[in-house]
Amino acid sequence: MTSPVAYQQIAGASVIPREEFIAERWSYEAGQHVTILGRNGSGKTQLGYELLARTATPEVPAVVLVMKPRDSTATRWGRELGYARTAHYPPPPNPLRRRPAGWNVWPRHTFDPDVDDPMLRSVFRSAIIDSYKRGNRILFADEVVGLQQELNLKRELETVWMRGRSMGCGLWALSQRAANMSYHGYSAPEHMFLAYDPDHETRKRYDEIGGLERGTVQGVTMGLARHRYHFMYIQRSTWTFCVVGP
Repeated sequence: MTSPVAYQQIAGASVIPREEFIAERWSYEAGQHVTILGRNGSGKTQLGYELLARTATPEVPAVVLVMKPRDSTATRWGRELGYARTAHYPPPPNPLRRRPAGWNVWPRHTFDPDVDDPMLRSVFRSAIIDSYKRGNRILFADEVVGLQQELNLKRELETVWMRGRSMGCGLWALSQRAANMSYHGYSAPEHMFLAYDPDHETRKRYDEIGGLERGTVQGVTMGLARHRYHFMYIQRSTWTFCVVGP
């Protein structure tokens, strides 16, 4: 009989190597929401794309909303995953190309905020509404607070959080400003990945996540302070949790 694997523990949570977690433990159904929170440099975007690589397909494609005028991570992963790049949405039809597993929705910037912000809002709003309407989409928002506050898309995003699951439209919300994110980003997702954050307001928001004993989330995430690129993972339907390693 094979002995059970003895995993490292952090604050009482088992640490699962990322490759094993994604290959053997990650399970996703169309319409489920995902939240990934962590400070700049915590590795949240890398984790998000690694999960996308396992999840997005031509049948349930990713719609990646790229806000920055230059983004080497979006460029690299877009090429690796074979995502089509489009400055508009819906993307123009290409009958000669097989349907991709995703699109990088990346409007061209003029570097004038008075011009760029309304243009970004228009393109991203079309992508959000179309994905919600069609279903079987993954909306990947690398800085969801920026979409909410800077581009005034809070209502559209909250519509997807509240009703998207029944439409098969899952919102994958990433942010380094966890305390500023809509509460729906904590209450709606089936899957949550939380990195260490020293900010008091962020830790307080973490601890408001219902379903786990009070102090559990803060205790585990505080235990990640010396463990770079580690995330506490919570599956809300079962209220099971672990730490996903680098």
